[in-house]
Amino acid sequence: MEKEKDILDNLELRSENVQDILTQPPHWMIRWGNTVIFVILLMVLLMSYVIKYPEFIPAPIVVTSKNPPEKLEARTNSKIEKILVKDHQSVNKNQVMMVLQSAADYKDILALKDIVDSMSSSQVLYFPTQQASTFKLGEIQGEYNSFAKALQDEKLFTRLKPYAPENIAANQSLGEYRARIATLQQQRNLEVTKFDLTKKNTCAPKNCSIKV
Repeated sequence: MEKEKDILDNLELRSENVQDILTQPPHWMIRWGNTVIFVILLMVLLMSYVIKYPEFIPAPIVVTSKNPPEKLEARTNSKIEKILVKDHQSVNKNQVMMVLQSAADYKDILALKDIVDSMSSSQVLYFPTQQASTFKLGEIQGEYNSFAKALQDEKLFTRLKPYAPENIAANQSLGEYRARIATLQQQRNLEVTKFDLTKKNTCAPKNCSIKV
């Protein structure tokens, strides 16, 4: 009987605890936690579908190489008259690649450049002015005319030698002065010798000393 009573008491206690749990509703976090987590995961999936990470990003780039192409800018505003090189052709330093329209003939300009490059500074007097007088040089014609005039004046000065008589007279005068200096030097040496002899003859007994 006592065992049955204990069992009944335990059942009553458990039933009271169960009643307490059933009568007291759980916290909202416990009731809606799974739902909230599910909604958050669903929103993340929807946002990952709507907001896509771009696979291609457009952006400006500059492609370079070991020997990138150079940008050439003309110093004068003029049209191109002739292109002297071909596409993709290798060029050297100081090579003429194109000719711009001007009052000059580019063939004459190149011929004049070849003449100047082939001559040294000591060969300026032999510059072929007769050949270059037919060149059509355009904007540099004035500079070339000044050079040709100065060259002709130099040749005329070298041929006529206007200061040659004065140079000859100056050289003669210089020679006379040098001869006169040599004569005076000889006279001085002679006088010193005479003085030494006189000093020996007159001052030896008296032991005198005279400095000259």
